Amino acid sequence: MNGYYIQHSLDNILSEIGGKQLLCECLYLYGVMLLFLEEKIPGYIREKLIIAIYRCNGESGSGENIEGICKLCRNTGYISGPDGKKPKNHPENFFQRFPPHPELVRLIIGRLQTDDIYLMANSYSNPDHRSIRLTNQASILYVILYFSSDILHKNKATMREIVDKYFNDNWVITIYMGHVIDLTSEWSNYSAAKLALDNILNSASIKQMNEKNYNLIQKSLLSLKNYLKEGFLQQDYLLDHLHEILDCIRECNISLRWRLLHNKCKNDNYRKIILNVINPVVIVTLLLNTSQLEYILKGMLQQLLSEKDFAWTDGKLNATEKLYEISEYFTGEVALTKVKRDDNLVRWFAGLSLQVKGLNLDEDHATATGRKIQGIIVALEDVEQFEAVDNNNQIKSYLHEIKEIFRILIRTVNIKSEVITILENISDVSYAWRIMIDYIPIFHNLIHENPSSVVLLRATFLKTASILDIPLVRIIAIDSPDAVSVAEYYSAELVNFVRLVLEIIPISVFKILAKIVEIQKDQMKVIPLRLEAKDLKEYAQLDQRFELSKLTHQVSVFTEGILVMQKTLLGRSLLFTV
Repeated sequence: MNGYYIQHSLDNILSEIGGKQLLCECLYLYGVMLLFLEEKIPGYIREKLIIAIYRCNGESGSGENIEGICKLCRNTGYISGPDGKKPKNHPENFFQRFPPHPELVRLIIGRLQTDDIYLMANSYSNPDHRSIRLTNQASILYVILYFSSDILHKNKATMREIVDKYFNDNWVITIYMGHVIDLTSEWSNYSAAKLALDNILNSASIKQMNEKNYNLIQKSLLSLKNYLKEGFLQQDYLLDHLHEILDCIRECNISLRWRLLHNKCKNDNYRKIILNVINPVVIVTLLLNTSQLEYILKGMLQQLLSEKDFAWTDGKLNATEKLYEISEYFTGEVALTKVKRDDNLVRWFAGLSLQVKGLNLDEDHATATGRKIQGIIVALEDVEQFEAVDNNNQIKSYLHEIKEIFRILIRTVNIKSEVITILENISDVSYAWRIMIDYIPIFHNLIHENPSSVVLLRATFLKTASILDIPLVRIIAIDSPDAVSVAEYYSAELVNFVRLVLEIIPISVFKILAKIVEIQKDQMKVIPLRLEAKDLKEYAQLDQRFELSKLTHQVSVFTEGILVMQKTLLGRSLLFTV
């Protein structure tokens, strides 16, 4: 029974969440390796490398798979680059040199067409965000379709379904580590795929998408400005408006993603429509402010989660004691009380106190607990109508305090760890691994003109650290010893990006210091020990002193930004120290 597994089949593996993810990713990564092999190592170079190794090691030292390696690496005629050459039926012919089983490919494509394999519905519940919700498996599907090129060439119905579901408003995508793909260019030689794209892409629809994105960016910038006002985002406000804030961050990231990717569109006509609307400085500003709001929100949520048990215990104990005190009050035996004994209210408040004491904070019981608390609040509002309660201001004040405690408990119950997961999903910026390099001059200009933006860089660098998760997530899951080396490589790449962005700061600081020295040396007059009152204005030199204060403040702002980043953890393994 070699090669057969009685307890497993493709069907039951693809029916499990982990199984279908792994199978799809295996085939996807195989395809990505083939694409990158063609892109990074030209065919004639591969052939020369194999010959050199064969001659160096000899026939016995070249390995038993030399024929398969030669077949895989043989030159295809493809030349990468803008002026490159793409042979007919490339890359599908290259993918067919060692093809996977057709039934496996068929089942995986079918599963990608019908399922949300990464369960992103919680992060993007709005139907308008469907293409963003499915963006990860859209990249997987793009690569795997080359293993079944007949679909790209002939199957118009399937391609129409795929394009309408995955690419209806998002035709520029990224595959592994931010490698940008423009479908209008890559699918131009596939009749079924091109027809499906042409059905949704034309100048009118591009203008409509572009205008929609422009409006969303303007709305996002305005919302960010409000949320980032100093002192605005407090804990009480966060608890009451968490979903609104998450919606804002979601819209910011969606608009940013669309703009960053589609600015790389290769179609000249579409590119002109897209590039003439948004200034790159606006894009970088949106990135900086979005990162800052995410950083603040994540810190507040983590603090709330760490204090959740204490807040719940303290609030529940406080409410229990107050309810018991009210129960004791209606016995008429408490000192300094002039109230007639009411056994019904005594029993009712005592029972309510016990009911509150038995409330459970476990996330499995969170929904039921929230409903119980809501029911208790309604019951307290009803009991206020009783004459014995309505005519007693002290009891009404107590009941008001108890209801406020219960409202805080409800908000405490609603803060769950999955909120952090949703925030990480919607704030992912791994698609921009390569695109970010193009915006380094914009970062420099923005920092030079507005030194206060330096304070926002720490949050931006932490946001870009999500790039490290792509290559590491599966390696870490199996406790592979390669995790350290892979993490070190990509961490070094990320630090290089950080250094390229930050290199403008010492340049700017020394330019400012040079101006300060020039003013002090050449423009400022030496104040004598004694001077007459009429000469005071001349020696005051208010304009020069104002300029000195302004320049000194700019240096202090740069210093503040650097000190904020003094010790910043990027990703899983790198401690970056400025």
